[in-house]
Amino acid sequence: MIVGHKNPDTDSICSAIAYAHFKQEILKEPARPYRAGSLNPQTAFVLERFGVTEPDLLHDLHPKLRDIMIPESELLVLDSKAPLLKAQSAMCEYGFTFLPVADDEGKLAGKITALKLAEMPNEVASMGRRERVEIDLSAFREAVNGTSVTQKELPPQFSGRLAIHGIEGQDRDYKNGGDVMLITPKSDAQRIDEAIATGTGIIIVTACEEIDSAVVEKAGGAGICVMTSPENLLEVVVRATLCMPVESYLQTEFPTFQCDDRVRQVQKDIGQYHEGGFIVVDDDKRIRGIVTRSSFINEHRFKVALVDHNEFGQAVDGIHDAEVTEIIDHHRLGNANTDTPITFINKTVGCTATIIAEMYRVKGIDPEASIAGLMLSAILSDTVVLRSPTTTAVDIEVAQWLAGLAGVDCEKYGSEMFAAGSSLSDVSAEEIVGRDMKGYEELGWKFSVSQIETVGLSFFEERKESLEAALQASVQANGRDFAGLMVTDITRETSLLLFFGAKQVHDAIPFPEIAENVFEMKSVLSRKKQALPSILDCLRSLE
Repeated sequence: MIVGHKNPDTDSICSAIAYAHFKQEILKEPARPYRAGSLNPQTAFVLERFGVTEPDLLHDLHPKLRDIMIPESELLVLDSKAPLLKAQSAMCEYGFTFLPVADDEGKLAGKITALKLAEMPNEVASMGRRERVEIDLSAFREAVNGTSVTQKELPPQFSGRLAIHGIEGQDRDYKNGGDVMLITPKSDAQRIDEAIATGTGIIIVTACEEIDSAVVEKAGGAGICVMTSPENLLEVVVRATLCMPVESYLQTEFPTFQCDDRVRQVQKDIGQYHEGGFIVVDDDKRIRGIVTRSSFINEHRFKVALVDHNEFGQAVDGIHDAEVTEIIDHHRLGNANTDTPITFINKTVGCTATIIAEMYRVKGIDPEASIAGLMLSAILSDTVVLRSPTTTAVDIEVAQWLAGLAGVDCEKYGSEMFAAGSSLSDVSAEEIVGRDMKGYEELGWKFSVSQIETVGLSFFEERKESLEAALQASVQANGRDFAGLMVTDITRETSLLLFFGAKQVHDAIPFPEIAENVFEMKSVLSRKKQALPSILDCLRSLE
């Protein structure tokens, strides 16, 4: 997974896409780009301009059950009407200890367990004493190699009483006829005649491959179904038992989990249960997978490459549960710690995309026009069309190379890009403050600095109060000491800083205050190279 920081800007998104492309196409390594937040208008313009699909949103990096479970597509899920024989065969063949069972709507009805099947001898022994049994006759006929010998075929299902000849206590009175199925050996011709005479619904003749034509004619005339089976009486009774529906033997009380439950939490929770496996469902109770205890044996961590940031406080949630394998960045070093050595590339250039573009050049490969366009856009965005003091000779050289590949003019395209992203009339104050916000914890202070780039400052004068209220809400919601919003006018190459929070810090800010809580920062375009160092110097002065 390749992902930039929260509240992503154009560099964060475009660098993730470009680096994933580099790894896939050039290095032949599996990689996929993601985003850690919504696209801002400028980035949306860039992706549309070069015909590139936006990366999927990565909500967090906590491994979920969906990442380790045996998925629904690989499961044997039984229908609640399925015969027990299907469950028994699968358990014997594959060594399953249970099988999930779904109802008519595909929702979890329960599960059939090997323990329940182990109780089947008791069921066989009591079959003939039940007031009513349900039997899947289609499955039963196949299981006992049955042959219908009357014109009237067996129905697909049987529901009624069972009479078993030759087993004491289960040879019930079948002489009332109706919904009775008689299982009897061929040797008892008198019993068969009596059953036909009284209108028994179904007669199963065991240990028999052929039956007298007179019997067949008599049964057919009475509208009775007769089936013969070469199997002995005991075999037929056992098979009849196994052709009862699983819904009659379901276990319905047991723990279940959901696809988005975190692996670490579930691993703790299952300790209180004795089950070997657990069914995973969605919000609608549909079966989505199964996890067993062995699913948790191996450590499950996503492999992640971070671009355009190295501070875990700016990373997608759950970064500490992931395995960070690479960092490619152009910011100051933060507090990221890793368990093992990693590839860490950090250069003093104006943009992360500059570093990635150099990788292509080192390989002697020209990226395709769309990828070149994305990297160029990132560079122009981060360097304010190569005017920011963060701009280096390398940025300029790389930008010109990429512009040629993308077929655009840096100055003209840069102006179009910033114009597309500078309209803020329909954007809420909260979104403006949160769009490109970075949080910091330095020198005992917790704070954030947001930045928005505009063409002109008229909108700021109109919306100062709502922006200040949004800053205040952000400080309070995140437990910070203060927050600042940089409003950068790319035409005048200057910024305003709207401040809310600690009065000590407010009074120490080394820029002129031109209105209440508004500081003018002439020639300041860069947050990381100009604004943040000034704020850190301010905090040091308070020690």
